[in-house]
Amino acid sequence: MELQKIYTDAFVAQLKKDATPSKYQNEDLFEVENPEYTQLGGIYNNAVDIAPTISDNGKQNQPKRMIPDKNHDFESAIALFEAYEKISPYIASKAGFWVYLSHNELYPYVKRRWGDTSKIKDHWFDIGRRGSLSGLWWAVYCTYDPNKEGEDRYLLTRQLFVNQTFRTRTFFTYRIGMNRDALRGTLSFMSKYPDLFKRGSGEARLDYIRKYFGRLGGTKELSALDEKFFLNELEKKLPAIELVNDTTQVRHDRRVWNI
Repeated sequence: MELQKIYTDAFVAQLKKDATPSKYQNEDLFEVENPEYTQLGGIYNNAVDIAPTISDNGKQNQPKRMIPDKNHDFESAIALFEAYEKISPYIASKAGFWVYLSHNELYPYVKRRWGDTSKIKDHWFDIGRRGSLSGLWWAVYCTYDPNKEGEDRYLLTRQLFVNQTFRTRTFFTYRIGMNRDALRGTLSFMSKYPDLFKRGSGEARLDYIRKYFGRLGGTKELSALDEKFFLNELEKKLPAIELVNDTTQVRHDRRVWNI
């Protein structure tokens, strides 16, 4: 099997500079001219096995493949993570790794899932937790349980994908979301009290939790605390969280902070 290729930083910069909508019109293939890349030792190109098989107007049901539909982001994230479970966080933070995949084997997936060519740099070049491909990988990496097997290892991952706002725009993409124990404790709390986080007041309550942990970080070293600590803290603040109905309360209602 072929070793995984990764674009050089210089080539990523040039590719991004030259990116125009006309180059991203093809549904199945991106023409890369004079690519510059290195190969990762011990990491193989597993993207070939998870690239979507498109048929019947874009529908496909093969397991362990990425499905270019927002309703299947969870399944796609699992497929991507399992294909590249052995890469380190250092490699996962490299733009060249994700930009290579998004312009080669996984180009058809990115094109069909995020095909808006007015946002090329958001979908084909963005990395980290907000990135298209990288965001899926990090979501699993930060939430899966390596000590369990099968679907059980992804219970909290599934919870993360239940709330797209939490995953793509609020808690997970903020600094507190980089704390795996804080993230996992919060997801455990959300899975225990799902009715609290439905549409409407749910987003305001998540905003409250994020800001509560931000305040707590002023008196405690959060990075030294485990998942159970964060879950227990939220249990203590349950009456306050239940009181929150909108973001205005989070900013101005002293009651939610004094309970």
